[in-house]
Amino acid sequence: QEIREQQTTLEPKNKKLTAVGRNLSFSKVCQSREVITYEQDPNDPSKTIYTQRMSYSISGIGAVLGRKAERAATDFSAKKAQAGDAVMTKRIDSLAATDWRNDTTTW
Repeated sequence: QEIREQQTTLEPKNKKLTAVGRNLSFSKVCQSREVITYEQDPNDPSKTIYTQRMSYSISGIGAVLGRKAERAATDFSAKKAQAGDAVMTKRIDSLAATDWRNDTTTW
C-alpha cells in the first residue's frame, strides 16, 4: 500500500492552482516530489498553462547506485509524462474537430 501526501493551493487572484505531492511509502530510501500547476495563459486567457515537475532522491544505497536509480526514476517519469501528453493531445484534437462546447455528449 502506498502512502501519499498532497497539498493543494488555490490562488484565485492569480488564477493559479498548485498541487505538491510526495510519496511517503519508502521515504527512508526513496523520496519523490511532484509539483503541478495550472494557470491562465497571460497571452490567451481562454487557455491554461500546465506544468509538471518531478524530483527523486535515493539514499542509503551508495552514491553511484543512488544516481543510477534517480536517473532510472526520472527517465521512467519522463516516459509516463510523454504518454500522458500524447493521450491529452489526441483527445484535445478530437474535441477541437467537434462542436464540443454545445454538444456535451462528446465529453
